[in-house]
Amino acid sequence: MQRCFLGKIKLGFLGLILLVGFFLPNLTQGALVPCGPGTEKEVCELCDFFVLFDNIVDFLLVPRSDLNGGIPIIPLIATVMIMIGGAMFYFSAGDPGMIRRAKSLLTYAIVGLILIYGAWLIVNLFVTAIGLSDWEGFKNGWWQINCP
Repeated sequence: MQRCFLGKIKLGFLGLILLVGFFLPNLTQGALVPCGPGTEKEVCELCDFFVLFDNIVDFLLVPRSDLNGGIPIIPLIATVMIMIGGAMFYFSAGDPGMIRRAKSLLTYAIVGLILIYGAWLIVNLFVTAIGLSDWEGFKNGWWQINCP
């Protein structure tokens, strides 16, 4: 019974990922790479690598309409995992093994979010401290990398 229930959860989660991947507006129009053929800046420099890294992190963590359609991927996955953990907890019917799995899923989802956003904050503070980026407020991520 539990194996069948967990298999259905995994299948539903895979379906949700495919649905989000195929139907998010402008997901592929984000221009993660800031330079190269077909862009206004033909030659890539070292600073463009940092811009690319920042765009990838913003794509995953920050709701920006120009990169990810306004829906960040990591919080979406964490929300689904928290919902699955809550459903497992609700439908456990007092089974201690299922309750333990549900609690661990909820714990890992929340701790994972804290670790991901904490690392993001530390990296951005470091990049700002070395003078590679400036604070831009909440409109375009938090920091904007300045390339000459």
